[in-house]
Amino acid sequence: MVRFKFSYDPGISIEQRIGFELAARIWGTYLTDDIAVNLHIVSTDALEGDAIGGAIPIFHQQHYGVLTEYLEQDITKS
Repeated sequence: MVRFKFSYDPGISIEQRIGFELAARIWGTYLTDDIAVNLHIVSTDALEGDAIGGAIPIFHQQHYGVLTEYLEQDITKS
């Protein structure tokens, strides 16, 4: 079962927190892997156009062989 852990910047309202945590509950019904997802929520007014949100990916360098090994371990057989 996926576990979401949130941390929030001080400018995040209680309504925004509830929205993120409600979304996590919904996503948790679809995600079945036993993992922890850590999210840090920050508010900004610097988004362009009509954007109401976004995400900044954090990349970790990993050898391709490790990725394929993880994928092979995660295969579900019918």
